[in-house]
Formats: sequence, C-alpha cells, structure tokens
Amino acid sequence: MIEIKTPKYKASPSPPGGWTQSRSYPPHRSLCSPAAFIQEKLLDSFLFSLQFILVFGCLVLSVFSTIPAHQEFSSHCLLILEFVMIVVFGLEYIIRIWSSGCCCRYRGWQGRLRFARKPFLCHR
Repeated sequence: MIEIKTPKYKASPSPPGGWTQSRSYPPHRSLCSPAAFIQEKLLDSFLFSLQFILVFGCLVLSVFSTIPAHQEFSSHCLLILEFVMIVVFGLEYIIRIWSSGCCCRYRGWQGRLRFARKPFLCHR
C-alpha cells in the first residue's frame, strides 16, 4: 500500500485585499486602470526615445565636427548637446538613487551608497 504524506504546515490565509501568489502580476498592477498602464508605457517609451535621440545626435555631431566645412557649427552644437546630456543623465541617476530606498536592501544613506556602487544593477 502506498502511503501519502501530508505536509505538517497549514496554508496561511490570503492577506487582506485578497491578493494571492497564484496571480502572475504584482498587486499594484491589478488596481491600475488600463489607461494608466498605457500612459506609463507611453511615458517610458518617450523617455527611452529621448535618450536615444540625445546619444545618436551626439554621435552625428561628433562625426560632423571632424569635417572642416562643418567644424565650427557642429562643435558649438555638440558642446550644448553634451551639457544637455549631462543634465538629463545626471537627473536620471539622482532619481534612481533616491528611488532605490523603496527596496529594503537599499534603505538609508548607506544602502543608497551600496546601490550607487553597483553599475549594472537593474532596479525596479
């Protein structure tokens, strides 16, 4: 005869609000309307496109600054674009360090320094 072993622990009741682990999406996504989710994705794609345009424009202006006929104008535009890139990417980095405190591992100023030391960390 085969003996079936039952676990010695009991299943815990679901937390208040009814969210359980069986869903494949986090609880805050279930509370968002589809319109808010679409707006968030549009904002993400806009910011990614802006960053791509900044980097690609810097590359193009760097190439044009090597051509003698366009050197003066492209060097001036490149200087302005590099300043804009420093501001945009610097603000993004500051916001990432500020928002890293939502993860318990990076709370406090020591945790945020730990976050800043990890260059390839993808934080959600």
